[in-house]
Amino acid sequence: MRFPLIYISFLTISMLYSQQGNYVRKSISSPRTVLISESSIKNLNFDYRSFERFLNFYIEIPRFDQNKLPEKVISNFKKKAKLINRFDYVKISRLLNKTIISEILEILNDPDIQKSRLKNFRDESQFYSFADIKGKSLNLNSEELKSMMNSAYIYIPYISSAKSYTNKQKIVKQDTIIKYKKGVTKEKIKYDTLEVIDKYAVEINGGIIWYRLNIDKSGETKVNMIENITASSSSQYNPSDYNSRIKYKRFYFGNDSWRTSPEQYIQNDAMLSFCKELGLRTKKIKDFQLSAQIIEANRGTYGIDIGRAEGLNLDDGFYIYDLEEDINGKEIERKIGYARVIKTGNNLENPNNLSYIKQIMGPIAAEGSYIREHAKLGLSLDIQIGSSSDIRIKPKHTSLIFGDIDQNIIV
Repeated sequence: MRFPLIYISFLTISMLYSQQGNYVRKSISSPRTVLISESSIKNLNFDYRSFERFLNFYIEIPRFDQNKLPEKVISNFKKKAKLINRFDYVKISRLLNKTIISEILEILNDPDIQKSRLKNFRDESQFYSFADIKGKSLNLNSEELKSMMNSAYIYIPYISSAKSYTNKQKIVKQDTIIKYKKGVTKEKIKYDTLEVIDKYAVEINGGIIWYRLNIDKSGETKVNMIENITASSSSQYNPSDYNSRIKYKRFYFGNDSWRTSPEQYIQNDAMLSFCKELGLRTKKIKDFQLSAQIIEANRGTYGIDIGRAEGLNLDDGFYIYDLEEDINGKEIERKIGYARVIKTGNNLENPNNLSYIKQIMGPIAAEGSYIREHAKLGLSLDIQIGSSSDIRIKPKHTSLIFGDIDQNIIV
């Protein structure tokens, strides 16, 4: 346990976000439940277990420290959430303000807790002694109070609608009826119209709301919403396709897999895409973007002090920045390059183990420059070897205008 971080994360919270190039781990909490009402689910046996599994994988990532909100704080929230027929941003915000947020503010704005933030405890045992005594008066144990004081962010995932639907195709079938009468053969054609399902689809809509707990110099806490991320996803298959029915009998997620019906597979596929999108857009929130200062520089290869502990992966992309002064003497950041991770340092075991990135765009940077994550979904490419002739690549096709890296092709 890194006890001093409890107070650093609050007493200097306004400073942390102004420091350039240093990623400070963020502590996050949630009610540990997905807001979804039965009236929002149509023609679907919703797979809560798989959805929460996907959501936790993409939201509760290594760059965050996880905290559990005490039951006292979320019990009223859960009770009132059951009375809501359909969830949206407005309803959720009102519910949170009346329950979880009001409970948090009541606890964290207690005069004794405010004073404790301004006080430097000599060691962790001294803090636990305070937390044990104060926690009892608030009907919390010391661990729950510590969790409350250490949670800088709260997120609420929700689903506004989840449904399945089918498309039916009309097929005309004809039969020939042969009748025999006194040696005469007569033929009559019979037509039947059949409805065949040619598409089964699942569609999911919803989002995730992020809040930040801000503590001022006097120790008073305020809660502000920083982002309402919305997402939508769908998946489908053709029930009349025999190969599809065979293909969708088992769902794979990482190193794990489980048996499914084709309909369950399609639901899981839509859920997975939905949670991926929420995870990607969460990483794009500026507070949560990985960043680091360049502490080693060698001809376009740079050493940085984030790694496996923050969930850094090979080929992750980062923009490179420098600080400059404008005409008024105010510091502004200037994007000067782009780089990708070529080696992830194992800073879980050795905090001094560096990661390395290789610059692929822009002028060579120096020590003191800093990088910020360019979050994106991973791509899976099937590469085929072949050849072609009569291809002419003109200079204008290879020129790069530095901007959003997604708009450019890097060779």
